[in-house]
Amino acid sequence: MSESEFGAADSLTMLGILIGFAMTLGQDSALARLYYDCKREDEQRQLVSQSLILVGIATCLLTAITLAASGYLSSMWLNSIGFSSTFRWMVMSLPFAVALQFFRNLLKWTMAKWTFNAVALITVFTTASLTVLLVVGAGMRTEGIFVAQACGSAVGATIACVACRRYLALPTGWTHLRPLCKLGLCYVVLAVGVAALPSIDRYIVGRYISATSLGLYGAGAKFVVVIMIPCQAFQIAWGPYCYSRFARQDASELFNTVLRFATATFALIAVTFLSFREVAITLLLSSRYLAAETVVLPLLLAAIVRSVGWITGVGIDLAKRPMLSAIDIACSIAVTALLAYLLVGRFGISGVAWAVFAGQMVRTVCVSIIGQIVWPQIRFCAGAPGIAIAGTVIAGLLLQVE
Repeated sequence: MSESEFGAADSLTMLGILIGFAMTLGQDSALARLYYDCKREDEQRQLVSQSLILVGIATCLLTAITLAASGYLSSMWLNSIGFSSTFRWMVMSLPFAVALQFFRNLLKWTMAKWTFNAVALITVFTTASLTVLLVVGAGMRTEGIFVAQACGSAVGATIACVACRRYLALPTGWTHLRPLCKLGLCYVVLAVGVAALPSIDRYIVGRYISATSLGLYGAGAKFVVVIMIPCQAFQIAWGPYCYSRFARQDASELFNTVLRFATATFALIAVTFLSFREVAITLLLSSRYLAAETVVLPLLLAAIVRSVGWITGVGIDLAKRPMLSAIDIACSIAVTALLAYLLVGRFGISGVAWAVFAGQMVRTVCVSIIGQIVWPQIRFCAGAPGIAIAGTVIAGLLLQVE
């Protein structure tokens, strides 16, 4: 697969995430907030089933609309008419991905951790195996990536659905639709805004540089995702952890301990991989993508800073005022888009990556301040995380100079 094809696949994946969040109607988060308010099991089953029906209707409608406009959307997004078939495969994979995400979230919030992990492993193994088979063996190239994703998500969603069958029931009424829609609308706006962040940089690189540069940028971003898998694992565990402990008398001390430990761990992982990034990129990707190392440091820093925001901004969720997150998301999008546009001409993909870091820094600062205002019971100390991030910046720059 060429660099331009890799870039197209990566950019379409980001666009797919954006559309997928719109399909969920924010029901993953709305369900998580309302599930434990229902005390009886039959009421919980009605809540889950009505939420699933909402997601199903939205998914069918958006899939049909997006497929109908696939030619225009693919050429506009990638600045090329050569990937319309790939775009259609991406869209057709989304219903399976949305179903998988719905049931995986249900497993997470009901504390079914072993089933959750089993579904995740089976999905990843199936998707990876089919990707190799279709892309390398059958020569399907970019289309094969999304066919494999559709099949892997379908397998995972089927298993997760069976595991969640006791939480489902035929609707006997629609009493939960209003609170689900009301809360879900808040979350879907936020989710689409969050998903837009990793789409802006891809769009600017593809539009103002080249498809090959888009491939290099996408490769660097994928490398960072692999490195920061512990970040993603932490994000999954953090929600249930903080909701179960925020009412304790020592919650501030406990959460600050988590913040210090998490930031130090992420910084250590980042510096370790930066030390042999060229070898790691060659092993994980190919020597053709070594030029992508220029974006690794800023994107790593962006991931670490965002991880800090997950912790320090928890007050917004605890206060049940999710729409306040629209402020930090809007500020982050504005800063990222403006700086990326200004820097892309002179610094190329490296400038865009640093714009992403700046946007995430602004977002974390905003969400931390807002969280402290609306939930003052928990106070965070910025000293240790600030030192860890500053140390990572200095170490990363020194390693790049070498």
